[in-house]
Amino acid sequence: MEDHYARLNTVLTRGIPVANVAVIHPIESYWLHWGPKENTAMYRNMMDTQFKETNEWLLSGLIDFDYISESLLPEQVGDITDKLKVGKMEYSTVVVSGCETLRSTTLGVLKKFKEAGGNIIFVGEAPKYVDAIPSKEPQELYNTCKVVMHSKPQLLAALEKDRFLDIREQTGEQTSCLLYQCRKDNDGQWLFIAHMCDEAAEDWMSDRLSKNFVLPYERQIIINGEYTPLLYDTLTGEVKKISYEIRNGKTIIEYTFFAHD
Repeated sequence: MEDHYARLNTVLTRGIPVANVAVIHPIESYWLHWGPKENTAMYRNMMDTQFKETNEWLLSGLIDFDYISESLLPEQVGDITDKLKVGKMEYSTVVVSGCETLRSTTLGVLKKFKEAGGNIIFVGEAPKYVDAIPSKEPQELYNTCKVVMHSKPQLLAALEKDRFLDIREQTGEQTSCLLYQCRKDNDGQWLFIAHMCDEAAEDWMSDRLSKNFVLPYERQIIINGEYTPLLYDTLTGEVKKISYEIRNGKTIIEYTFFAHD
């Protein structure tokens, strides 16, 4: 097991993560409602729920993303084209969800990004404040961008063009129990897929199987792009060839997952 985790550590700390989507972290909007629980707890709980749901919908929907910190953005932002460069990362889409206020510096970056052809998605209503002061500027930007409801299907549909990875069940539906990270490392990429929930426990609740009994899940991994995949066995260190096919510019792998992998 120690060798397994050492190998994972090597893979997951090499290179640079590949993520096309950035989400503005809404912590400063949360601060607007900080106060006595009898006056603010209900609203803060609602904001916390929206924040958690957005996070889980993206991860379970296999859209990897990074948060953007408004306080750090001015010193991290780089060239602004149809891709937003922040530090060493580069994003094609920025999501604004659960933000009631934006910093003037953030709003300025978003405006330049939109003017350069970047993609901005607002979830729910437009922010009403700039630097915590009432302003119509966010609404003006909001009116020029794509807007979706706080809904998993709508959010994932709006981000479909940014998708790098899809994993489908035998029924054709998208899996909802896995997450991934991809890292670019020299001329190759590492793809790491892991469970984000206990499938055996979920099946136990539906009386399909005992929690101590593991059934295989046949799934199709669909990678956007043409690649030659190899399977790195983290328990043995063996590197194995794996069956795959290239179809319509995508790499397709049929793979068997187990609930406790």
